[in-house]
Amino acid sequence: GYFQIISRRQDSWTGEDSGLAYPRDVEEVIYELPEVREVVVVGIANQPVAFVSLKEKTRLPAKTIISFCERRLPPSQVPKLVIFVKEFPRSFIGKVLRRELVSQYEQQIMAEGGSVGQHLAGLEDTAVE
Repeated sequence: GYFQIISRRQDSWTGEDSGLAYPRDVEEVIYELPEVREVVVVGIANQPVAFVSLKEKTRLPAKTIISFCERRLPPSQVPKLVIFVKEFPRSFIGKVLRRELVSQYEQQIMAEGGSVGQHLAGLEDTAVE
């Protein structure tokens, strides 16, 4: 038999409609958009959050990404939030440091005087750019 690693459990989240959800499933859908250079999806406070880097000289509203995902994914896999980044933090071998990305986001929210859970709960399916 074969053993295939899908994702780290800590990067996933539990969806009400489909059980355990994996970032790669969402990333593959977002990669279908021609403007997207790179995407990393993580589960934060049990909600999917997409960090997106766009190709140069392109624009793509967060709402468009969310709408695109709504047509192709179960509700629990649609990103609650889309955050645009220019570059992703990387290890010395070039792998995206997901925990560092989440840490940067959490620090930004804490600096604004809130918690990540409160921030995501207050979005009510809106996108932040």
